[in-house]
Amino acid sequence: MKVVKKHTISDLTHENLVDLFATALYGSSYLYAYYDDVFYNSLPDDKKQGDCLEDKLADTLLNGGEIYFLDSYAEGELYGELQKKEIVESEDGCEDGKYTLTLKDIIEGLEHAANGTYKKYNEDEDYGETAFDYYAKDSSAFDLTEADILIQIILFNEVVYG
Repeated sequence: MKVVKKHTISDLTHENLVDLFATALYGSSYLYAYYDDVFYNSLPDDKKQGDCLEDKLADTLLNGGEIYFLDSYAEGELYGELQKKEIVESEDGCEDGKYTLTLKDIIEGLEHAANGTYKKYNEDEDYGETAFDYYAKDSSAFDLTEADILIQIILFNEVVYG
């Protein structure tokens, strides 16, 4: 008999999202994120929980909006199965990958990481599961490396960059 345990995420809080974004973006050499100013500014004040970028990203998602991640290492290549993705030219003339995310996309990506259902190059790899475990348990071991793994699984459904 084979038993498979499946993780389902039923709720992500503002704090969960801020932790993920702040850890993944701080010190990243290739990831950039932003939100729609018009959408965010239309939110009532009681729907806004902070002033930093990560707060605004979380507030946007939790109120039904979209956020955007730029992959500056893309060199004209797009990965994964997200519906909204495109190549955009950066200020320095490079072809970055732009990925549009909703809260549903974040949840689905985290579930792929937790369940090990992302694209792997070796069946023994479990770095997505490990990264998710550290994230879900609010472990001190959750740092840039683990956050980067989770964001890559969310964006690309695989770990493209080491």
